[in-house]
Amino acid sequence: MPGSRIGAIERTDTADTSPGSQELRRRLEVERAAVQSANPQSIIEASEKLVALALRQMGEWRMQQKAYPQAIELCRASILLEDSPELRADLAAREEQAKQGHQTGLAELDSVDPAAAPPISVLKSAKLTPAQLQHGKMQEKRLRQILSTTYNDWGAAEARQQKYLQALIHFHEAERWSASTPGLMRNIGLAAAKVGDNVEAARALKIVVKHDPKDRVSAAILAISLFATERYADAAQVFGTLGDAAVSDPNMAYAWAFSLAHSNQPKQAGAILEKLTSRQLPPEMLVSIGEIYNNLGDYEHALTCFRKAVQQDPSLKKAHDDAGAALIRLDRPAEAIPELEAELKLNPDEPDTQYRLAYALLQTSQEDQAITVLRTLIAAHPNHARARYDLGKELLETGKTEEAIQNLEVAAKLDPERAYVHYQLQSAYRKAARTSDADRELQLYRQIKERDRGRTPPQNEAGDVPDADH
Repeated sequence: MPGSRIGAIERTDTADTSPGSQELRRRLEVERAAVQSANPQSIIEASEKLVALALRQMGEWRMQQKAYPQAIELCRASILLEDSPELRADLAAREEQAKQGHQTGLAELDSVDPAAAPPISVLKSAKLTPAQLQHGKMQEKRLRQILSTTYNDWGAAEARQQKYLQALIHFHEAERWSASTPGLMRNIGLAAAKVGDNVEAARALKIVVKHDPKDRVSAAILAISLFATERYADAAQVFGTLGDAAVSDPNMAYAWAFSLAHSNQPKQAGAILEKLTSRQLPPEMLVSIGEIYNNLGDYEHALTCFRKAVQQDPSLKKAHDDAGAALIRLDRPAEAIPELEAELKLNPDEPDTQYRLAYALLQTSQEDQAITVLRTLIAAHPNHARARYDLGKELLETGKTEEAIQNLEVAAKLDPERAYVHYQLQSAYRKAARTSDADRELQLYRQIKERDRGRTPPQNEAGDVPDADH
């Protein structure tokens, strides 16, 4: 995917270098040196140690605030990165203090977000002096900055190792502590795109592009992510900001045209498709473009794409079928027949191709051949409603009333909202002197027609729009 590769992911240092503790200062310097070295493994090792200490110090501040569940969770998270008997003893002491403080700290841990601010009720119970509060707030701000920046460095190092899922986890940790870390949202978006999480990629990159519209890489991946999540109107808008850069890449141009076609912008879609089809394209791409033309109702251009695809690769499945369907929609069923027969040689068990062939045969007055195809289709796919209907209709016209009724009854059960199915079924019942059944079906037909008055008539996949007595 163009522009989706994570290259030099942004890294920012915390601006606050005031000493908190000698050990924190030392670990900050080690982590910065590792980042400067650009050695991913060194960055990861230094980040782990710095995060472990920052989490521990944040936990100490939460203890002062009497936010015991968060303090315990922070201590546990720190121990996962840097274990020692002293730290475990500290955790046990915090758990005991939580019990003595009459808080259910241990039971609540599953629902605790250690990065969130403690509840106001808890902070009031701490009864800290103004000086303690001021110092604590400054310390928390600094630790949050350190944690966010360091997790971001950590994830960037993993991304350089192409460990994108692990990187995304650490970018999300960075966001929990501070979403404003420079470059973080871009890193989240790029990593999410790499692991196929298009929803998350779109969420993050939408923020990036809003603040930096000139970031073409982020805009391109945002557009593709929106397209992949079927947010076509939004995708089309972002593709539009890329202009020629989107048109120059066949995959992006296809996604742009598809998005336009599916967001009621046919003229704009057609303009992109015209530029796209002026190039030499692989047959699979031509078939996909033809399907967009189908969606636009431009069956001539669709047919041209399908035939070009077949010329390049006569063994390509689906291209002949699509060409046949386009020809049916262009009211050229005689030309559709050889295309559909060619598709069935490549893909003999495709039910919709069989149905389209039967439909084309019926349109060219080759009823006997059509009935044979329909019977073969129904034998393999007894729940194919359209085939049941067409077979029942043709059998009724040839005087095979009972067999016609059997097929039309199945069609009515499978597709009860089609008025014309009930109309044919009532005709079959009437020919069989089943007057009450015929009257019931006629009533159903009238009810559906009345309900659907003013709606677009139902269209089947062969491309016809049946009349009431079809």
